[in-house]
Amino acid sequence: MVVLGNRKADTELAGADVIKTWHVQATSSPIAPPASALAIDYLSFFTSDLFAEMSDSCCKTLYFPPGAGERLPMDLDLNGEYAQRIRNFVGNRNTLLFNGGDAKILAFINKYFAYKIKQVPVVSGYKRRESLMVLGDPSTPSSIPEAYALERRVGASYYGGLPNKLAPTKDMVAVDTLSLPGASIIIYNNWPRVPTGTPAFIVRYCQIEDPYEEGGKPMKVEVLDCPEAALRG
Repeated sequence: MVVLGNRKADTELAGADVIKTWHVQATSSPIAPPASALAIDYLSFFTSDLFAEMSDSCCKTLYFPPGAGERLPMDLDLNGEYAQRIRNFVGNRNTLLFNGGDAKILAFINKYFAYKIKQVPVVSGYKRRESLMVLGDPSTPSSIPEAYALERRVGASYYGGLPNKLAPTKDMVAVDTLSLPGASIIIYNNWPRVPTGTPAFIVRYCQIEDPYEEGGKPMKVEVLDCPEAALRG
């Protein structure tokens, strides 16, 4: 699972028909169906007036089901308006949620957000990252409260929580935790293995208007520097 966002959002857009039967912790998202939309559908969406409007407001989540990676547009001009809309979407406190990340999804994130996230082999199982600093562990701690990891039932809704461990699977993809940008959230990792990998993480992105140019274009700011940059206007 790969999440790219500025903050936690509360709505979603699915890429296929969904049967609402099972609820993930703290959301109303069902188990994701396989991607059914075509590459042209994804391109049409990212270049549409609808996405332009969505990218200028808060607070939404675009949900991408397994298999979406090969359908994501990779030929948009990095300096063009369509690529900027993708960055604006996340910069305006919206979220891109990828269920079943793969190499093509990593390439999409790296290209349009100027990151250098590196894939590593899946060589072991993974344990849920504690919400504390661990001596020697290079991964940033998870900010997910321990209570969210517990199974619970609220009325007729069942919340599966987060298992303590994840077994490796054939299609699992992991990345080097040290290649993630600052302030990323590691949900699972396999520390003390080196390189330390994670198959589930949250990457953050921040941008501000160029302060040296009136009406300047949005420019990327390191997430750790984002609060100070925002105060400067």
